[in-house]
Amino acid sequence: MFGQCADMDPILAAAKKRNIPVIEDAAQALGAKDKGRMAGTMGTLGCFSFFPTKNLGALGEGGLVTTKDQDLAEKVRKLRVHGAKVKYFHEMIGGNFRLHELQAAFLRVKLRHLDQALKSRRQNAARLMQELQEEWKAVFPAEKCLCEGESNAVGKKVDGTVLLPFSCQETSAEHTWNQFVIRVVGGKKRDGLRDFLSKKGIQTEIYYPKSMHEQKCLAIVPGEFPTAEKLTSEVLALPLAGNFAFSLTL
Repeated sequence: MFGQCADMDPILAAAKKRNIPVIEDAAQALGAKDKGRMAGTMGTLGCFSFFPTKNLGALGEGGLVTTKDQDLAEKVRKLRVHGAKVKYFHEMIGGNFRLHELQAAFLRVKLRHLDQALKSRRQNAARLMQELQEEWKAVFPAEKCLCEGESNAVGKKVDGTVLLPFSCQETSAEHTWNQFVIRVVGGKKRDGLRDFLSKKGIQTEIYYPKSMHEQKCLAIVPGEFPTAEKLTSEVLALPLAGNFAFSLTL
C-alpha cells in the first residue's frame, strides 16, 4: 500500500496451509521489496498498474500481470484478448485488456530510469519527514498505534497531531513512496489542513475517503470496522515532487 509491501510471510504461510492462491495487488508497489523479495513475485499472481500517477506511469491506462505458473500465464494471455489464443476463436469469456504498443514503448524507456526515480523519491521522502518534524512537530506513531489505528502514540490523543508514515517492518522492507501519506489526528483537523494547503496552491489527496466496507457496492453495514473508518478520516497524501513539497510551513 502506498509503495510498500505487506509482511508477506504470514500471508503466504496461511495460504499454503489452506491451499489458497495468493494474488498480490502490487499496483502501487513496483520496485518495493519484502526481505529482499520484489513485490509481485511472491504470490501466485502479481498485478501492477501503469496508470500515470504510479511510479512507472504510462501515457494512459495500462497494467501487467506476473506469474511463475505457465498454465496461468497462458490463461491470462487469452483473457487479455477476448479469451482467444487464435484471433476470432474464443476459448473463454475475456475482454480487450491489451496494452497499446505506444504505451509499451513509452514504458520501456521509462523503465530504464526507474531505479534512479525511486532513489529520488526515497530521498525526497526522507527530506519531507525532516521538514514535517521541524515545521509541523510531526511524530512517528508507535507500532501498536499504526497497526491498530489508534492515535495515542504521543501519549494523549491531541487533535491536529500529525503522524508520519511508518512501516511495521521498516528494517526488512524497501519503500518506493508511490504516495507520502500522513495522518492528522481528528478528522476535522485533517480536512482543515487540506483546505489550508489548497489555499497555498499545494495539492493533496485522500487515499481513500471511504473504507471498502462503506462502499455502496459491498453493502456491508458501517461500524463493523472502526479502525478502518478512523484511518479514512485521518489520512492525507502530500506531494513528493517539486520544491513546493518542501514549503509546507504552517
